[in-house]
Amino acid sequence: MISATSSTAKMVTRGTVQINSEDDIPGLFFVLPCTDTFVKVDLRTVSFDIPPQEILTKDSVTVSVDGVVYFRINCPISSVANVSNAHSSTRLLAQTTLRNVLGTKNLAELLSDREGISLNMQASLDDATDPWGIKVERVEIKDVKLPHQLQRAMAAEAEATREARAKALGLGHVLRLQPLLQHSQLPLLLSPQPLQLGLKATLQFLLLPLQLLPKAQREEMEPRAAVAHTRLADSSIPEPTGEAAVMDASAREIQKERQRGEGTRQREERGGAMGRLTSFPGLRPAILPA
Repeated sequence: MISATSSTAKMVTRGTVQINSEDDIPGLFFVLPCTDTFVKVDLRTVSFDIPPQEILTKDSVTVSVDGVVYFRINCPISSVANVSNAHSSTRLLAQTTLRNVLGTKNLAELLSDREGISLNMQASLDDATDPWGIKVERVEIKDVKLPHQLQRAMAAEAEATREARAKALGLGHVLRLQPLLQHSQLPLLLSPQPLQLGLKATLQFLLLPLQLLPKAQREEMEPRAAVAHTRLADSSIPEPTGEAAVMDASAREIQKERQRGEGTRQREERGGAMGRLTSFPGLRPAILPA
């Protein structure tokens, strides 16, 4: 004779007794040791961790994902009669379901829609374990680990996106201020002070081809020149349009007129200045790509 838990108390564990294919209510039962088997079933919610799984997403990215599952047994007879080991079978099914569900998602969905993926996994697991008398209450994705190379690539892409957005905002401010500066730039272009400042800034550098430098210095400068050439090739400066293009053309015409009127004198002064460059103590060469 076996005494099961009283129906007035909350059942934590239950002795499963099946007579004539019916689950008897709690009370006193007779169990024959020769023909009957008594199985104790825990009806509390049980949790287990899904070990990290290597998963190939829909966009061919390999990630490592782990999670946690919460379930309980709501039908003791089915958990004993329909499956040999309910807990172990649920663990293995959770791993397979995790790989199957995440294999249909791309990386962006996996990182942004964890709640939806968890609900989808819970529904799939609950349907599969219902014949076993198991109720899946909750499924959570704990961590998504990306390869280190992919993490660096995503960080570089995010940084490039931020820089491009900042440049676009700066260009927008310049275009909005262009009408206000249209009339104030002409007197500045006609005055000789900006040209003198530009000449002083230019004379700080001496532009020489790499072939004119000594061999040792040329070998040292060639890698830097290659990097500078690559950056110049990669950079793209948008052509001015609208009012900016008209102002740019006007500025070029004004500059050409000044150069025609003072061509001979400027060439002589520039030639004398270039002849005295070698005596400047602070002179440093600026390297141009060969």
